[in-house]
Amino acid sequence: MLSGVVGGRFLQISGGGPAYIQKNYSSDQFMTGDMRYDLDSQTIKVFDGQNWQSLYGGTATVNLTDEAQQLLEWARAKQDEEKQLLELAKNHPTVADALLARDRAEDAVKIAAALCKV
Repeated sequence: MLSGVVGGRFLQISGGGPAYIQKNYSSDQFMTGDMRYDLDSQTIKVFDGQNWQSLYGGTATVNLTDEAQQLLEWARAKQDEEKQLLELAKNHPTVADALLARDRAEDAVKIAAALCKV
């Protein structure tokens, strides 16, 4: 059983095991959800209300959604592209000037967009 992991737009969760209720310890009788370790079968058993059932290992799978994977791939490509441009700018003043002009243009766009929102 997975506890505390919540799926959403970028996370897919499947599988896991059933949840069992806790025992009321004021009673000496077995209750649904009680667990014990069976030494003979070397398994954990859960009381289902009438019988002890062996608890078998299950699997749970947690994956990123396709959208999240695409976004990460896009971000990696942009990061690599920016790194290459910065490396080129170290040895080529024309590239450095173009990057500075790009940064100034981006700042101007941000200012214009902020003024439009007022």
